[in-house]
Amino acid sequence: MEEVEEKSIIKLLDDVMINILKRLPAKSLIRLKCVSKSLYSLIKDPDFIFIHYNYDSLSNHFILLKRYVEIEESSNSIYYNGNNILSLH
Repeated sequence: MEEVEEKSIIKLLDDVMINILKRLPAKSLIRLKCVSKSLYSLIKDPDFIFIHYNYDSLSNHFILLKRYVEIEESSNSIYYNGNNILSLH
């Protein structure tokens, strides 16, 4: 029974460590490889690389600003009527 609890605690600690490390920039991870063999093996693990890359690429948030300018056409000319809308997406 204790062995099962110990394995689950170790698994939990690994999950917490991965959850923390996946948020770090790649430059910091490269520096951390020198700290210990276990960190080195975790950071070089293809599964962790996949997790880190996907977290990093999905967590980037972009703001798109669109500007709408209302232009009215009359019979002979096109003119700006002063309506200007800026929308945030």
